[in-house]
Amino acid sequence: KFRVLHLPGHSPDSIALFDEADGLFFAGDAIYDGMLIDDLPDSDRTAYCRTMQRLLDLPIRIGLGGHGPIF
Repeated sequence: KFRVLHLPGHSPDSIALFDEADGLFFAGDAIYDGMLIDDLPDSDRTAYCRTMQRLLDLPIRIGLGGHGPIF
């Protein structure tokens, strides 16, 4: 069972899937290995910071971003 999380910042409609039972976090484009891409037409750096603060409270065991390595 996945919990769908709205993660605005990189884009206003970014989402992630979180499997609370296993601690698996499928981040999509919300988290990735590399510099923050915040120059897209709808990017919002303030919303991105709020999103990252919210994620700190999750018991993430393994994260999988939309691009790059598993974290």
